[in-house]
Amino acid sequence: MSVIKGSFSWVKIVTPDVYKGTSKWKVDITVDKGTAAALVADGKNSTKKDPLTFTFYRKCLWPDGSSKNQPKVLGIDKGALVGNGSEGRLQYSVVEGKTKDGEDYKLFDLQGIRIDKLVSYAIPDGAELEDEDDKNKDGGELGKLGDAPEVPDDIPF
Repeated sequence: MSVIKGSFSWVKIVTPDVYKGTSKWKVDITVDKGTAAALVADGKNSTKKDPLTFTFYRKCLWPDGSSKNQPKVLGIDKGALVGNGSEGRLQYSVVEGKTKDGEDYKLFDLQGIRIDKLVSYAIPDGAELEDEDDKNKDGGELGKLGDAPEVPDDIPF
């Protein structure tokens, strides 16, 4: 197992990321140039946006459908959410093997993270209800629920 140090973003370990029916615990970590070079030399690709940022993940389910262990999160209170810019260490293991078709593969399996400097992520009250469409272009707010005018029943469509 290996441990790297860096700055975290898009930490999805408390609640997994779900995309196209696949659930993954997932973390992006931005590292220094030396660590990035070592990861690339070992076969790990950086993100498309930043050559110093790498995504590590663990799928939530084994191929047979049974649950995998959730990666560990150390250094924060249970239930706390890790925000972008938090700093710490990430532990991963390299898993190598062959597919059913005989092709070689190499995975970088997320084992856990330790938070040394927490930037808390908090969802403001009511934020889930807000939308960019809730404001007019001039900055004024649109009408609230219940403010809509009566619609006649005899509309011809």
